Amino acid sequence: MIFKYFAKEHLEDATHLFVERQKREKQHLPFLKDFLPSDAKQALSEEWSKPDTKGIVAFQGERMVGYLFGRTEVSKERGRVGFEPYMYRFSRSIDERIAWTKGESFKNV
Repeated sequence: MIFKYFAKEHLEDATHLFVERQKREKQHLPFLKDFLPSDAKQALSEEWSKPDTKGIVAFQGERMVGYLFGRTEVSKERGRVGFEPYMYRFSRSIDERIAWTKGESFKNV
């Protein structure tokens, strides 16, 4: 496995991984949003373009098999610094993250 810094040119492959993962997760979590590739690419592009965002990609040969990018953020309420990740394979989808912030759980998943 080869790791590289995430760059704008990785967005296309990251979009493909995101859409495929979302399709698989939707089989178990039917309330998740269907993402068209164009919508997913726009969402990833918006997240990637936020200030101070950094990341890595993992390749198996020439094929991207995973990615992680995010940025540090300071909580205005708590004064703590945290890392806001945006990941493939290792984290929750956008819809799941929204549900978690609303206090919903996935105990039956």
